Amino acid sequence: MGDLTSAGGVSQSARGSAPRQAAFGFIFASALMNSISFGIMLPIVPNLIRELAGGDTSSASEWNVLFATSWGVMQLFCGPLLGMLSDRIGRRPVLLISFFGLGLDFLLMAYAPNLWWLLAGRLLNGATASTMSTANAYLADVTPPDQRAKTFGLMASAFSIGFIVGPMIGGLLGEYGLRLPFIAAAVITFANAIYGLLVLPESLPKERRAKRFEWGRANPLGALRLLRSHSDLLPLAGVAFLFQLSQMVLPTIYVLYTAHRYGWSTGMEGAAFLLIGVLGVFVRGTPSCSGLYPARLAMPGTAPWRTDGCSWLARLCRRCRDS
Repeated sequence: MGDLTSAGGVSQSARGSAPRQAAFGFIFASALMNSISFGIMLPIVPNLIRELAGGDTSSASEWNVLFATSWGVMQLFCGPLLGMLSDRIGRRPVLLISFFGLGLDFLLMAYAPNLWWLLAGRLLNGATASTMSTANAYLADVTPPDQRAKTFGLMASAFSIGFIVGPMIGGLLGEYGLRLPFIAAAVITFANAIYGLLVLPESLPKERRAKRFEWGRANPLGALRLLRSHSDLLPLAGVAFLFQLSQMVLPTIYVLYTAHRYGWSTGMEGAAFLLIGVLGVFVRGTPSCSGLYPARLAMPGTAPWRTDGCSWLARLCRRCRDS
């Protein structure tokens, strides 16, 4: 009798683990394909802006700042809204709407006739790209607590792989036309959305959903309440903010700078992003730092020499090209 019970338990466990594995497979593939589609844009969008601006690099840089800022603002406000909406109606519809919206956005940018249409595409991109909080909530719903650290670690690896591979793909496709990478990103996103429409189950039962849409919880500045109640996190949050602020220089200015000063093609820019991504993964995974204090590990990443790393890489690649 005990053996039968044990066998039944194993059978139920196996039946319960299969949907979880299928759901994780879809979310992992979604994170990978989304990060690849975003990575494809890195060497392409600034060059397309310059083309639509008549080849004027100065004007293109100003437009590029507007594009980056508006995209970030849409992310800031739409991310919490989508997260709260997923608590109210479920994770699956929010994920699918976001994926189909992203696909339409990439098509809009692929055929944008002028800068204003391209800006509209970036605004839509910012509104529909805020899916990772919902994806992480989905994983938290279907993953046992003792396995969540491993699961979120795998999700982080999907983003790392996507942002390494994506710019290289975008750079290579950009050699054949600046519109082609957008079409490739749209195909990837639509394939992901159709796959999810067919196989993705809902992870949040109706009894666990929010009873109503609470605008207070969708406040994009709600995280500041945590910092106000935990003042010891303020220095770390300040360092993280300044670090991310400096990192935004890379996709905003770097492509226009290297193309204007060194005559780089989109293929060379994609290769540079690939090298930067590989080095970043290597540094994050270095085991020799395990005995150091976290504060000492943080200092090399914020040292002055790091801010000049991009210009050093540009000079190195220029010498290799000239030789």
